[in-house]
Amino acid sequence: MLAEARDGRVVLGIGINVSQHADELPAASPEATSLAVEGAEVDRAALLATVLERLERRYDEWVSAAS
Repeated sequence: MLAEARDGRVVLGIGINVSQHADELPAASPEATSLAVEGAEVDRAALLATVLERLERRYDEWVSAAS
């Protein structure tokens, strides 16, 4: 996850390795893994929906706390 402040806003970038195999991950980062390598079969659309829902919930909580 990367966050960058730009023009009074925050740009958020998220990457989740879902279906990569061990030989597709960077050798320079031995800690890199994917859900498939860890034995989890995940529906990518469902995962995306869950991530976006949770981000929205946290964002709404953050905005409410700032008011």
